[in-house]
Amino acid sequence: MASGEAFGADVVLSDLPARNLQQVMDAALDALAEARAVPPGGLAILRKALRVREAAGATAVGNGVAMPHARVASIRRLVLAVIRVKAPGLPPAPDGKPVRIVFCFLSPLNAGGHDHLVLLQRIARASQDPLWVKGALEATGPGGFAHHLKTGGHR
Repeated sequence: MASGEAFGADVVLSDLPARNLQQVMDAALDALAEARAVPPGGLAILRKALRVREAAGATAVGNGVAMPHARVASIRRLVLAVIRVKAPGLPPAPDGKPVRIVFCFLSPLNAGGHDHLVLLQRIARASQDPLWVKGALEATGPGGFAHHLKTGGHR
């Protein structure tokens, strides 16, 4: 089993059928709103923030991982949705591997950005660990995927 980073996500979605990153970001925001992690009345602003950030530079980091993110004034705390996309995955990242694991997160604009930067660093580290990525992709069902995220692959 893989070892490495553990993530406490507000929402975990497994085997989401999606053809592009926009569909994944929309599903993440809808799930975060359903979980009451973000205000449901402000989804249009959050969608726009993620789209603008993604347009500024793709957030695929390689090894099948992407991390669309944005800092938004209407968010009070960092919120994270982690999605495993159903195979074959999204169009390939620059390294040629299809994106299958998406960390979609938002953080408060006026909070200094420390938590945001720490999470970016942790995701980047996990994405470069082939055992962590393999464990995330091979975890059985939503429960196995969520367990992998919570434990970093440790039993």
